[in-house]
Amino acid sequence: MQFALNEDQIAVRDMAREFAAEKIAPHAIRWDEEKHFPVDVMREAAGLGIPLPAGRMRVSQLDAADDSLEFIGEDVIDHTPKDETVRVALGSAFDVVGERRQVAFSIDTNAERMEETIEVKVRNHKTEPVDVLVRETLYRWTENQIVETTHAYEREDARTVHFPVTIPPDGEAVVRYRVRYTW
Repeated sequence: MQFALNEDQIAVRDMAREFAAEKIAPHAIRWDEEKHFPVDVMREAAGLGIPLPAGRMRVSQLDAADDSLEFIGEDVIDHTPKDETVRVALGSAFDVVGERRQVAFSIDTNAERMEETIEVKVRNHKTEPVDVLVRETLYRWTENQIVETTHAYEREDARTVHFPVTIPPDGEAVVRYRVRYTW
């Protein structure tokens, strides 16, 4: 059995090492002491522009209790060309739960319009705040407009919106929005 890296794996390793040496190592001690990792550096690392081979991706995070690395999840990814986005599903958090329900619906066929109000409740049972991305698919029609909302949102495409929400420890957030579909 051979465990040698192939050319693509060597390229990924070398690029990651170079980036870490230039951008992370000079600041690592200070960032560790501050328990902070700058978002701009993470974004730059995410945009290295390298292809990723198919395989299992494992993710760990620093455990504040004993400063050891703690495994938090894994996923299998497909071959990914350079400069493309990789989504890694790390599993479900049992202590962060959500409920979605439709609270209002109306249709006016003469005006060629339909509206519905959706409410998503997310509860955090952890002892620290969590950032959650509430992802909603507006599946009824491609011509849609969010006409009322409790939170700012980002539109991914014609039918997908994201509501970034920070939920306090042992707290709850309620995302409510009204969408109008026209045809």
